[in-house]
Amino acid sequence: MESLRERRGRVAAERRGRNDAPTIIGMHSRWALGVAGVFVLAGAVVTIGSSGVGAQLAPAMVSLLLLVVGAATLLTTAGDPLPTWPAAVIALIPAVQASIFWPALPTPLEDPLQASAAIGGGVVLCAFLCVRGRVLYAWAGQVMAFVAVLAMTLGSHGAVSAVVGMFLSNAGVLVMATYFAWLMRPAVDALFRLRETQTTMMADLAASEAARIERAAQKARLDALARPVLSAIADGENLSSEDIARTGLLEALLRDGIRARGLDVPEINRAAWAARERGVAVQLLDDGGLDGRHVGAAARQRLYSELAACLDDVAAGTVVIRIQPPGREVIVTSVVTCDGLVRSREFDAVWFNASLERTQR
Repeated sequence: MESLRERRGRVAAERRGRNDAPTIIGMHSRWALGVAGVFVLAGAVVTIGSSGVGAQLAPAMVSLLLLVVGAATLLTTAGDPLPTWPAAVIALIPAVQASIFWPALPTPLEDPLQASAAIGGGVVLCAFLCVRGRVLYAWAGQVMAFVAVLAMTLGSHGAVSAVVGMFLSNAGVLVMATYFAWLMRPAVDALFRLRETQTTMMADLAASEAARIERAAQKARLDALARPVLSAIADGENLSSEDIARTGLLEALLRDGIRARGLDVPEINRAAWAARERGVAVQLLDDGGLDGRHVGAAARQRLYSELAACLDDVAAGTVVIRIQPPGREVIVTSVVTCDGLVRSREFDAVWFNASLERTQR
């Protein structure tokens, strides 16, 4: 089961990997949480202060709680643009805040600051909805809030001009947020597409360079091992029985480098060469079970040493060492057949973990 620390690391990695406007402006950072906390704290101070000048405290606290829920949803919900349901909930919050808190305000409203936690907080939520790519939801949320407050104001014969003026200022905030979304989000998309293209190009260049280096290394190895024999054959020299035997061993060594890349290490090459010189039939295979698996260098070295020791212990018969395909419980097997008897050994994940723990002690 995933631990809390692992989950936090995975979430942090996902956030670092997001290619969107909210990431650019730091909406998923600790600074954003700090700013949101300060904003909510300011709203709480205004809300509690308003309770002494005619506003009712209980509806004000409910409105403040809705503001906290909206801010937390904006900052923690993944996805760009913001998924539909969280966006719809945030867009609905300003209208719900207004419906709960506006009737609790004194009539007439002499100090617009009393409504700032509800009306002002709602427009801030909608502004950041624009940043999260939900401009229509943001405007719909403010329109619903305006309609709700206007209906309640008309029902109580309040000053409509104050409501209109308040929401006109809110509209100015939304206009700026909409302009930001219109200008910034396409630029961010283009920036990250350019970055992805550059990353792909760099990866292709790195792969080409790695392939070039590998080809050069294999060419140098082939030149060092096979050139003397090939030159002797090309010159028409008579090869002795020892030369022919060595040529067979050399061919087997080169074949191992192709069919068993994961076992192409000096210890196993030496042990396999010596075993073949004794007449043992050695077959090395790599089906990719170690590729992509996190195995420490010490555990790999211990594996190579034990496989080399297995080859050194065989005097006759056949030995098959195989790295199993990915996804199997057993990772590496060695099978020795001699005089009709079969002796096998398996190296699974438990063995590798035990090797890792042994090296860490």
